[in-house]
Amino acid sequence: MELPEASAKPSQHEHEQLRIIANLLCIPVLIFILSGAGSNLLMAQGFDKNKVSLQLDSMAVKDQALRGQLVKMDQHWHDSLQSSYDSLWGLQKAYDKSNMKTVDALNRRYGWHKLMQLGKGPRSIIFLIIQHSDSLHQIKYLPFVKASVQSGTLPGYDYALLKDRIGLMQQKKQYYGTQYYWDQMQKKYVPFDIIGGYKAAEKRRAALGMDSLAVYLELANRSN
Repeated sequence: MELPEASAKPSQHEHEQLRIIANLLCIPVLIFILSGAGSNLLMAQGFDKNKVSLQLDSMAVKDQALRGQLVKMDQHWHDSLQSSYDSLWGLQKAYDKSNMKTVDALNRRYGWHKLMQLGKGPRSIIFLIIQHSDSLHQIKYLPFVKASVQSGTLPGYDYALLKDRIGLMQQKKQYYGTQYYWDQMQKKYVPFDIIGGYKAAEKRRAALGMDSLAVYLELANRSN
């Protein structure tokens, strides 16, 4: 069974990202995406923040279209769900690929610096799309995300999350402990292996202004 994320359950930071995004989305945006216009809104002239933000709103709808269903299916798994799960996941992958293609196009047209001049919500959507993309795009955009964290336009957690996900996909240990899984024996979420262990992760997290690993895991398990 293929999981929609390295950790099937969204992290606390991801919940905050989704809350910001949810506040941005409205009925006109849903109409916009259902009409098919969202995938073609690349401006012919200058950088229009409002139009680009609207386009990103429509992409956020696609990003979250099926993920909730996939997580619920994973949490209540039965072999009879496999066919439906595979179909939904295939469709969500297609949405993710389309979204990433559009972010690439926006980056080529306007440049990363311009995109980071958008509001907090649109910037969160850009990162959400990158973290849900394939490994090649995640690796490509890691330096961009790191630079934006250093400039203060993206939170430190974004870099940590992307760095850890890339590491796990490369079958390596993680740095910050952002990726966790459900341990059936302990009946709680625990992080995948961390380079240097918990103490090293705590130092790295502090350097990025993140909550401690202990608090992070406590919140994850409290909301389970």
